Amino acid sequence: MPVADDAIIKAHRNNIFRYHRLLQTRLTDIERSYLRTRLAEEESALRSRFQQHDRTEPPSVDVLRSRGGDRANA
Repeated sequence: MPVADDAIIKAHRNNIFRYHRLLQTRLTDIERSYLRTRLAEEESALRSRFQQHDRTEPPSVDVLRSRGGDRANA
């Protein structure tokens, strides 16, 4: 995979981690909805990137979800 693709994949992963982190904070319903939408878009883009290069899906996409990355407001 070219270096540019690696950089794009890293950016998608960083965004996914950021959105999961933000979802663990106190947010309005609108903010939470926006982040969930962006998170789904980033995960889809990352999966698509890996499928284009016949690579398996990165485990980091779904691992965060199983760790409770989308908790309700405290």
